[in-house]
Amino acid sequence: MLGKIKGIRYGEVISISENKDSDAIQVKIYPEDSSKFPSDIPYAFPLLPKMIHIKPKVGEGVLVLLTHANDGNSQRYYIGPLISQDHKMNYEAFLGGSDAFMKGSLQGFDKAPRMNPESEGTMPNDNDVMIRGRKNTDIQITDDDIRIRAGVKVLDKDEENRPYFYFNKMDPAFIKIKYHENGLSREEDENKSKKPSECNSTATIVADRIMLLSNKPKDGSKAINIDRNDLISDSELLNILDDEEAGGAYKLPYGEKLVKLLKAMIKVFVEHTHDYSMMPPNKVFTEQIINERSKYLDNNELLSDTVRFN
Repeated sequence: MLGKIKGIRYGEVISISENKDSDAIQVKIYPEDSSKFPSDIPYAFPLLPKMIHIKPKVGEGVLVLLTHANDGNSQRYYIGPLISQDHKMNYEAFLGGSDAFMKGSLQGFDKAPRMNPESEGTMPNDNDVMIRGRKNTDIQITDDDIRIRAGVKVLDKDEENRPYFYFNKMDPAFIKIKYHENGLSREEDENKSKKPSECNSTATIVADRIMLLSNKPKDGSKAINIDRNDLISDSELLNILDDEEAGGAYKLPYGEKLVKLLKAMIKVFVEHTHDYSMMPPNKVFTEQIINERSKYLDNNELLSDTVRFN
């Protein structure tokens, strides 16, 4: 067991509460803390720099490094939590699996989530650099792109009640920034070579609803209510998604459809004729613009329901 190494202990987090904002925690290590009251167990300070915030939960396991190898009461530093497998990122109990890599552990590894083909895309490839949240968010850095993702992976259980992740194709949210070294290209068919475009870099935002919002809109509409914890709360998101008349953000028009409507209007203005002086334009021309208006304006086909801005 790791506890046999004099300068390193494997311990259980018993408290993460302290009043200094130092991220110090109390960890029970053996044998030094076996008979101590919780209040008598000294604090362990994070080994990672303060710029990186990873705080374990009560009940999880961490590694404790001692400044004096033979003295369990010396200054303590911790690194963790120890998580054995991808599907246990949200929480893994001390001696309940996080010690699976240790010789003599009581709990072994689960079936690797990667063995299920539906989990493809939920976990990093070996060459990727990734920062992962506890549940379903991460920042993935590959050889040529950066992806900020939320909801890409969903935890489920297989027919044998074993947990695994499956890739969510229905409604994930992500931002992908990519550099295309040889230009963005499409292979038209097997017999034709790729035709590169002049596009070498792309930034893509994907979600069910997309909002482009300013803290200081110039049209006199209300500013965004910034929440201290969530930045934009769910209730504020619902307000933003309201119709513009109710104070929500504006719907973004479809550019190509707007251009078609404007072209029809310009054609009528320029080419229309009157049967007689002081008479309205000939119906051949007015019907064109009436049809375009019915198509794009009356049926609201001109505006997107999924992209809004203020």
